[in-house]
Amino acid sequence: MGDYESVNREISKLESMIPSSFFSSAKPDWKLIWRQIKLVGSIFKGARYPTREEHQQAWDKFQNLVSDVKSRQGQEQEQWDQKKTESARYRDRIISQANSARPSSGIADLILLIATGGISGILNSIMGLDEHKRELQRASEALRKGWGMLDEYKENMMGHDKHDSFQALSEAKEHIDREWDSYKRERQKAYDSHQMEHEQKQQAWRHRTEENITNLEDRRDKLNSILSHKESHLEDLRSKLSDAWSDDYRSRVSGWIDEEESNMQDIRDKLSNVEDWLYEARSKLNS
Repeated sequence: MGDYESVNREISKLESMIPSSFFSSAKPDWKLIWRQIKLVGSIFKGARYPTREEHQQAWDKFQNLVSDVKSRQGQEQEQWDQKKTESARYRDRIISQANSARPSSGIADLILLIATGGISGILNSIMGLDEHKRELQRASEALRKGWGMLDEYKENMMGHDKHDSFQALSEAKEHIDREWDSYKRERQKAYDSHQMEHEQKQQAWRHRTEENITNLEDRRDKLNSILSHKESHLEDLRSKLSDAWSDDYRSRVSGWIDEEESNMQDIRDKLSNVEDWLYEARSKLNS
């Protein structure tokens, strides 16, 4: 038979695990909180209180705490969904900006004109090169604006959206760089040789970084697989809840559902961390 004083202590412990304010800086450990809820629920059944009124008061307090936990988790999920929507909107803006920073690849015709057009052709080509340079300058300015947007929005973006935005800007940068290289090659008749030396010096570092990215991608895939499995399990539990034949069984299934949802949130948090780490690693690799 349970000790009602012990039950009260465990209820007080549960209460202490829940921040007093939703805006508290401390992030609740929902997994531990639900473990404590399960413990209180299990020992409550065998506990005898001195009076029926004390028993009811303790039970009401426990149920209010459980309701508070569910409400706060719901608010966290709502904030998560809002952040996803906002993050996607910023991503689309940045990608659109990156797409506007892609100059045309018209320098090949100018190279041919220089080779075959004689004096007048060369003069026309120089004018064309100057126009292409102005286009490259406009594209470079648009790209700088895109990087500025990423820097401005990144605190409100999710890891995978930051990665997609970074990738779009990097691809635009690579395209601009290729065009600048072609322009300079025809204007100066020389390649920038130190770039190759720089790449060779960084080869070992790049290899380590790429290995780290591969490991993080493997971890992300495993977490996604676990999350997918749990989502399927959650659907099964919800089906069992709808078919529950008794209040006691329905209560147990509800507890399983709450615990599984908490576990899934924990996995999502881990996924968010992995995505951020991937973003950081890829940023360093492509910087």
